[in-house]
Amino acid sequence: MAVAATVLVLAACATGMSGAETEACDRVSVWAYGGQDADRFDQAVAAAQEALADASDTPLAEPLAQLVGSPEAARGAGAEAFLAVCEDHGWEPLEG
Repeated sequence: MAVAATVLVLAACATGMSGAETEACDRVSVWAYGGQDADRFDQAVAAAQEALADASDTPLAEPLAQLVGSPEAARGAGAEAFLAVCEDHGWEPLEG
């Protein structure tokens, strides 16, 4: 049991992302890959902001700030740009 827990901890560290950063990326990806419902965009971005609220020196702060209040026509491209930064820092999209 301890070995399994150690493996999980090491795998989490290998990504180079904190749990908060992973959560923020996951929240935006659910919107981006889940149909891009315009009514849920602000909710997804707010959830990502909340996840990063206590994160310091995260490379995701600026790309996420650019999503806030973005015009509807630019939201898909903005989300893709944010997720590209996530992937550059070790995040992997959710399965399923």
